[in-house]
Amino acid sequence: MGDFIDLTLEKQMEMIRLNIDALVSLTWLFLQPMAERRAGAIMQVASTAAFQGIPYFAVYAATKAFVLSFGDALSAECGEYGVRVMTLCPGPTESNFQTVAGTSNFKRGGRPVQTAAEVVEIGLKALKDGQPVSVPGFGNKLMVVAQRFIPRKMVIKFASGLYRSFSKRAQ
Repeated sequence: MGDFIDLTLEKQMEMIRLNIDALVSLTWLFLQPMAERRAGAIMQVASTAAFQGIPYFAVYAATKAFVLSFGDALSAECGEYGVRVMTLCPGPTESNFQTVAGTSNFKRGGRPVQTAAEVVEIGLKALKDGQPVSVPGFGNKLMVVAQRFIPRKMVIKFASGLYRSFSKRAQ
């Protein structure tokens, strides 16, 4: 987390390899036998960050946008093979993510943090119900829907305000 220009290229490429390369490779690998037996389910994990560019978290948000788009496409493609694909887009969740990302002092904009167990339970229900995308939590859903009616420039400005504290240049 921080200004893209100040973060190491290697760290950014590691995130791309994990969030995109590994996801695509594993999905392809497991999808083959599921399609052959005409049954199966894949749950991918994106984030509410997938719905907008986030200054100071640019590569993370972009990789999660990829996951969401990839999941949308696969959900449409794989139905004819009897395989369900669902993309889970949680907001802030209790985990060690904040420590790894360096966001432990992040202002969550009043949104409550869900436990990992809550997020998983909601995701599994959405997968069972055949939903292609699941955004756990009322506040997260509201934020995602509201963005559709607000000019993109304003959404990015709001996100920038939330994440600006992680910019070395702003300090």
